[in-house]
Amino acid sequence: MSNAALPGLERLLNMPEAMRPTPLIRLDSVSKRWGESVGVDAVDLEIHEGAFVVLLGPSGCGKSTTLRLIAGLETPDRGRVFIRDADVTARAPAGRGLSMVFQSYALFPHLTVRDNITFGVRVRGLPKATIAERLGRAVAMTGLEGLEARKPSELSGGQRQRVALARAIVAGHPICLMDEPLSNLDAKLRHSVRQEIRALQRNLGMTVVYVTHDQTEAMGMADRIVLMDRGRIAQAGTPEDLYLAPASMFVAGFIGSPPMNMIGAVHVPPALRFGILERDFGGDWVIGVRPENLEITAGGDDGLPVRIRDVEYLGAETLVYAESAAGPLIARSPGPLPPLSGGGASARWAGTAQHVFDSTTGRRLEPAPAIRSSRGTVPIPPADQPRDAAGHRWCNAHGGL
Repeated sequence: MSNAALPGLERLLNMPEAMRPTPLIRLDSVSKRWGESVGVDAVDLEIHEGAFVVLLGPSGCGKSTTLRLIAGLETPDRGRVFIRDADVTARAPAGRGLSMVFQSYALFPHLTVRDNITFGVRVRGLPKATIAERLGRAVAMTGLEGLEARKPSELSGGQRQRVALARAIVAGHPICLMDEPLSNLDAKLRHSVRQEIRALQRNLGMTVVYVTHDQTEAMGMADRIVLMDRGRIAQAGTPEDLYLAPASMFVAGFIGSPPMNMIGAVHVPPALRFGILERDFGGDWVIGVRPENLEITAGGDDGLPVRIRDVEYLGAETLVYAESAAGPLIARSPGPLPPLSGGGASARWAGTAQHVFDSTTGRRLEPAPAIRSSRGTVPIPPADQPRDAAGHRWCNAHGGL
């Protein structure tokens, strides 16, 4: 989501941290375990009002557990959960002022669309006139006009998901939690419903916390992404932050499709070191290069020798798959490419396009160049950022959103 659609949030994000208002949602060193299994481990997270925050990561990373802790469906073993600066750690879900949209839709099969949408507010005892006004607005916003009398079995998957969204709108809560709501839809429908969710969030000014394992959903919908790994936050920031300045090899490999190429120090030709010396990092480093920044051409003695394995022409772009001493590489080029032979090719990249990581810890060793994004130039942590025991600089991932 473009921050231009949320000028208030944009100003908030550019404020000095000391001047920022109290976050709408705050997790303070929250942990949750089941025996030896770690759900989340000492997670600190702040989410401000009006944000669309996506919890992203592979299966088992802790993203759904984090959402359930915010919702009150799980109780943390340690740490506290705050909503509007009130400690809600022990408060029931119904008392937290939020709504949820589930992967399974959670519709009553015996109730009509109208009754499914209004069930919660009727139980809460809202006046009939208020319910009718909210229902009419929600039905119009979700494109369900004319379907109010149907049962869930008479609806398509996309329509059922819209009923779940309409129910969240009618609830009138400022916070909406969404747990992989598009997983049951086909690819084409996912794209259209994704756009609808973004539009609804903007129009209603809702704060959305959205869980997915799909990086395309995260990159396309979020103004902030929280990427999780093994119960911890690997990196939090804008989609541009995570893509252009990944804090670790895990982030670099998870964000981006195809993933970032990783090239060990021993395989990097002198002409492609761009001032990086063995003494700087003891040779224990890896260079990361995005596929769109990797150029594979025929011939040349100053590049990394490669053998072309396959070429995929995809219309708007072409993917080139190659083998090298450093392992498999993937290059992406716009449009078609001239024919490349199976041998005598080499790979090159610009010094400004490379990322340097510690091959043991996986952390970034060099700050990336300043990011140019929709928010302007975003500086990456400077030379006085934290260092590890060996004195290497690394990018610290934080959870402030």
